[in-house]
Amino acid sequence: MDKTTLAILKSLPFGVYYCDRECIVRYINEPYAHYIGLPPASIIGRKITDFIPSSRAEAVMTSGREELYQEHSVFSERAKERILVNRIPMRDASGDVVGFISQLLSVGNEGWNGILGKLSENNRALARLSGSVGSAEGIFRQQEIVTQSPIMHERLEMALRYAPHDEPVLITGATGVGKELFARMIQRASPRADKAFVCVNCAAIPKDFINSELFGYARGAFTGARQEGKPGLMELADKGTLFLDEIGELPLEAQGVLLRVLETRQVQRLNSLKMREVDFRLISATNRDLAKMVKEGTFREDLFFRISVLPMDIPPLREREGDLQPLIRHFLNIGDLTKRFEESTLKFLRKYEWPGNVRELRNALVYADIASQGKRIKIKDLPVWIQACDTPTQDIDKSSQREYKSYINPRKLDKNDIIDAIKICNGNISNAATMLGISRTTIYARLRKKENNFSKQ
Repeated sequence: MDKTTLAILKSLPFGVYYCDRECIVRYINEPYAHYIGLPPASIIGRKITDFIPSSRAEAVMTSGREELYQEHSVFSERAKERILVNRIPMRDASGDVVGFISQLLSVGNEGWNGILGKLSENNRALARLSGSVGSAEGIFRQQEIVTQSPIMHERLEMALRYAPHDEPVLITGATGVGKELFARMIQRASPRADKAFVCVNCAAIPKDFINSELFGYARGAFTGARQEGKPGLMELADKGTLFLDEIGELPLEAQGVLLRVLETRQVQRLNSLKMREVDFRLISATNRDLAKMVKEGTFREDLFFRISVLPMDIPPLREREGDLQPLIRHFLNIGDLTKRFEESTLKFLRKYEWPGNVRELRNALVYADIASQGKRIKIKDLPVWIQACDTPTQDIDKSSQREYKSYINPRKLDKNDIIDAIKICNGNISNAATMLGISRTTIYARLRKKENNFSKQ
């Protein structure tokens, strides 16, 4: 552990210690040692149970499950105090538990409200740590971005390089790749880490309300408006970070107003003449091709150049070599996959294209975990739209396509019709969609709609 990292760990406003698989303490800071009643040097190198006989270290490492925000009472030199303890198993790149971290936070006389200040100090310290380590593979895992892929390591390094600067970041990538996770990572490693992070899904706000939500409104702006007016999300992000997810869905009118705000650093509420100063760092994300939209006239070229000073493209899961198994271990909190999955299931998961990326993987695992009822997960325990792809992708059989289309009605398709079509197309969803006269999205939606009560196909 280098001197800079050690100095930052010592500055954290909570107690922390780390022990290895044999429960030998390898590091402990002053705040935690204070509660034990000995200097750190007297604790390091000995078993934690020598000082805390009831330690949960071994139990947590054996179960592999975190125990978060556990409340306890301890007697200090002054009086009885309440503390919160987090117990976290540490894993290596293969997912095996190799150690244990305990974090201790005193509630103090200020009660739970006093914790907020300490957490803000903690965020600033972790932000300094991220910047000083200079590597995306530092001692702290970056906010649930679990990866062994070389291309993803490059993106993590890029995010940390972008973090100290205040220029706009544009994150692109397909749905479900984790664009918001990267946005939050950049924010937490930035000088604005202890300020607001305002997340806006531009696709979720009705078109008629986008301006009032983003820029706010004054009294009497429209029927039904609050009498006192309302600050917009840009004002709420002042001094912090504004994350515009799905920015490609912004109407042209709103794009023009956003550009003006970015250039002037001033926002004007609807029905108001007053200009309000705003200072935020902009991070945008989209799964659309903005350059193509610029050519089509649906996205402003000047805004595109303004928001993409620091571009970052997140690759789909199918291009992340070596990431599937670590992600499965992470989502199911397990080490040995063969104890939870049949080999045929693992082989199938590796072949599947994962069009919904990491989000689809997580949801499929949650489903399979429940559907399997604690037994080893089989292919039949996976969601039906994934099961339907249990064949290699090949060119579509033209004669089978013509024969199938001759009697199928796209408006009356049921689950079995869609599965049959996918099988005829040898697992190729795009070809099945073309054959049925519907979109890939419709296929997934209809299969999901038909799935209920965790029925096995």
